[in-house]
Amino acid sequence: MLLSAQWTFPLINVMTQGGPVNATTNIYYELWLFGFQSYNVGWASAAAVLLFVAFGAVAWAFTALTNRVAYRDS
Repeated sequence: MLLSAQWTFPLINVMTQGGPVNATTNIYYELWLFGFQSYNVGWASAAAVLLFVAFGAVAWAFTALTNRVAYRDS
């Protein structure tokens, strides 16, 4: 789940460039637009840090949920 948006970035960039009315954009494509097309590197860096923290929280939640519901035979 965490890497699916990252894996679709090249497809979006090559095939649709965001699509009609931004229908096929994702967070990585938006970060790329901020950083490299509008040259707004500060916004792109801040958004990337927030994305890193948010994905870290999601990964931690998945790990905690897995540890809670996993069955271990000893």
